[in-house]
Parts: sequence; structure tokens; C-alpha cells
Amino acid sequence: MDEGDVAKFTDAIKEFDSMTRLDPWKTTLLLRAKNELKKKEDDEDDLT
Repeated sequence: MDEGDVAKFTDAIKEFDSMTRLDPWKTTLLLRAKNELKKKEDDEDDLT
């Protein structure tokens, strides 16, 4: 998450979830974190 790469974050979560199922609370928190990363990525891409 330090790198700010949404794809790497998503892959890591999928890998973890395949070993240990995430409960709804953790899923919600991780989705919020992913959305924040995506928002930061989108802001960096905006060159206007």
C-alpha cells in the first residue's frame, strides 16, 4: 500500500483471501482503502 499501486494491493488482498476468508468488516475496510488508493492514482493522472 505504501507504493500506491491499486493492482498490487488488489492482488495481495486476493491472495490473502484465498488463504483466510475475509469477514464483511475487513472487506469493507479494505475496499475503502482501495478506493482511496484509486482516488490518489486518478488525481496524479490528471494533468490539467
